[in-house]
Amino acid sequence: MGITDKIVESILEHVNVEQKDIDKATEILDMISFTKENGKDIILIKIGDNVEIKILK
Repeated sequence: MGITDKIVESILEHVNVEQKDIDKATEILDMISFTKENGKDIILIKIGDNVEIKILK
């Protein structure tokens, strides 16, 4: 384990964040994508199979 890993581990302990919290946040972020459609900025959120929310920016 390198010094960077030790620093990150120490910070996570200090703010009381566990790996499961990071995994959940990553899962949520993976559901979000950004694109352009007809020249407009779109935020897409995939909820499940064939279900997504489009938000016009």
